[in-house]
Amino acid sequence: MGVYALDTTHSPKRGVNVYSLEGKSGVHLYHATDGKWYVSDTEDMVAGNAGGWFVSATASPSPLGLKWKY
Repeated sequence: MGVYALDTTHSPKRGVNVYSLEGKSGVHLYHATDGKWYVSDTEDMVAGNAGGWFVSATASPSPLGLKWKY
């Protein structure tokens, strides 16, 4: 899946840091308006859309230690 690093351009969004896929522009790990974490494109990340390619199984303040759905 790759390495996600802190995105200082977009962080924080909705009070939480955004992480972007290293070496690939426009792919972000972000906290959406429903409290879950998503991997999606820049448009979804900026809007806080609850949708993307991957989603955490539960809401959480951190993306660490979560189960994921695709």
